[in-house]
Amino acid sequence: MSFHVAELWMIDQRDRSLKQDQDLETLPNEPQIEEGASVSLASSAWVHVVDAVSDGVVGLDADARLTYVNRVAERLLAISSLELLGSSLWDVLLLQGANQNHDLVSLLKPALSSSHRIRMGTDMTLCRRDGIPLAVECLFLPLINKEGQQQGRFLILRDKTDSHQWSHQLRLATTQDSLTGLVSRREFELRLQQAVALCRQQSINHVVCYIDLDQFKVINDTCGHEVGDALLQRVGQSLRTLIRQRDTLARLGGDEFAILLWQCQQDAGRRVGEQILRTLESLRFTWGEQRFQVTASVGMVVLDQSISTAAEVLSLADSACYVAKDTGRNRMHVAGRDDQTVQRRQDEMQWVSRLTQALEQDALQLYQQTIAPLQTSDEGMHYEVLVRLRGEDGVIYPPGAFMPAAERYGMMVQLDRWVIQRTLAWLGHHPEHLAKLKLCTINLSGASINQPETLGFIATCFEQNAVPAHKVGFEVTETMAISNLSHARQLITGLQALGCVTALDDFGAGMSSLAYLRALPVDILKIDGSFVRNMARDAMDYALVKAIHDIGHMTGKVTVAEFCEDAETFCALQDLGVDFVQGYHIARPCPLGMSLT
Repeated sequence: MSFHVAELWMIDQRDRSLKQDQDLETLPNEPQIEEGASVSLASSAWVHVVDAVSDGVVGLDADARLTYVNRVAERLLAISSLELLGSSLWDVLLLQGANQNHDLVSLLKPALSSSHRIRMGTDMTLCRRDGIPLAVECLFLPLINKEGQQQGRFLILRDKTDSHQWSHQLRLATTQDSLTGLVSRREFELRLQQAVALCRQQSINHVVCYIDLDQFKVINDTCGHEVGDALLQRVGQSLRTLIRQRDTLARLGGDEFAILLWQCQQDAGRRVGEQILRTLESLRFTWGEQRFQVTASVGMVVLDQSISTAAEVLSLADSACYVAKDTGRNRMHVAGRDDQTVQRRQDEMQWVSRLTQALEQDALQLYQQTIAPLQTSDEGMHYEVLVRLRGEDGVIYPPGAFMPAAERYGMMVQLDRWVIQRTLAWLGHHPEHLAKLKLCTINLSGASINQPETLGFIATCFEQNAVPAHKVGFEVTETMAISNLSHARQLITGLQALGCVTALDDFGAGMSSLAYLRALPVDILKIDGSFVRNMARDAMDYALVKAIHDIGHMTGKVTVAEFCEDAETFCALQDLGVDFVQGYHIARPCPLGMSLT
């Protein structure tokens, strides 16, 4: 059993009550000893108590010579009590890095001369005789005799080495990237914010380079994370050679790095950016028998007084980096004032954030647009399901606002599934509407076409909501279907096996539409609206719509004309024999469930 010094007083009090024959008295707050402390201390009850505590306890006389050492102090100092007793405190305690121990004397002498209990305000790191550093907290307690005179002091040494090591490890965890040893994202952002503040106060420019490795995901996915991690470490080592001591190189996460060039103008920053591209392009990374070439895209931002936050800098640099990636990779883009390409990228990122929040909070809204028959009487309700985003301000945003960002940043599968699940759930909860429904169609993106799990997800949604499959159709755009031909054909046949209707949207937009028509066994052809819109006034558009409609009928498919926006176009389509028509002349999109008139 061991005790802290704080418990020593209670133990001593207990020992007194058991040994009344000993003439030991105490003041309320401080221990007392008899005359001749160096002798009586060893023979009193204190020796048993002091040896039981978990801290190192050293007895000191008025000249700071050691008169007593407990077992813990022997272990902490790595010196036996025989060597310690009688030695000067200044010969025993050596402050790590101190010059002739002058710093230690200046630290401790005021505490030794005081008659009060003194706790040193900061921990000290001592150097033991065996060379091992020892972090300690020091507490000085006066030793008072019966006459109230100070006979010396107790020096309490509390081992703080483990907590110091833990603090150091914690500090490293927050300031250093564990994989590469570079500065962490958090620490980089703190330094960047300091640079922004200094820039605004003193008009000193700095440069940030945002570095994203090209095609790193391919290496990581095909060769494994071990290879990917080794490559990131190698890249970090190479980038270190390009910066000055005052600059900061950080790994932000994944395959993204950043450099803060302190007090740097644009031209110098551009030269560093070009060096980054050349250095990484010349890097040959070998793993076993495999060799990899590395390139990167770099976005550069100059910090001036117009920049207000570190987040703004990183957003601009990230956007500039993606502009470089979009324009061919292995290049640099410098974000300038009124940079439209960077602004467009930032707008997309804002839409990604909005869309993510809308999916989490169920803030998307289903809409419908009527598809009307041209050649037959009323067959029941027929419409296309659309999606809108309801903003925090209550504004309803059309898909053209957020869909490009969803496509670019891999959110289309999630969005498609939200529409499918919500549409079928809504139909399942509105049996009267479902009874009147002839067909509603839902759009599928290229990302969903490519995902093998899409068909199983759709089948599960039908089962969960008890909606007849023949009342629901799925549209795929011609360009997406052609670019993913085998997957598109497999999905189309799978949907038809479930009982669903399939449609090829925007037909005619592709350069090889007719050549691929036989490979895609869809039920409906939706004629691209760019031909329909002006067909009543443009002979070429009219001829193209007619040709597509005729071919559709020849292959047994139903034809639907999109973008019918006036009566003249409506009549032209009716004369051609097109089966269905869709557009503002028929009905504008409205929330799902509203009147379809």
